[in-house]
Amino acid sequence: MKGVAYRYSTLQQRKEGAETTHVIHALKRSVSYLESCGHQIELAKSKVELAREYLLFGKRKKAMEWVETAARGLYSFNDALVPDDIRPL
Repeated sequence: MKGVAYRYSTLQQRKEGAETTHVIHALKRSVSYLESCGHQIELAKSKVELAREYLLFGKRKKAMEWVETAARGLYSFNDALVPDDIRPL
């Protein structure tokens, strides 16, 4: 569950003021680990966080790409898993 650990560590770093580029890089690492282990719900959660970070960075198109793949994965389990702030994208 290295991917989950990277996501939580990155979220803490974000709270502490880490640069957006660092946060994006770390979240991509989380996604990479989670893709290799195959845990779809945790993978989608990391993709959602990556989309949120791209939105903060002003990259709406890139955020939408990540949201699309994350939402697809979450909807396959339960549409209630898709966060409310991501649904409009």
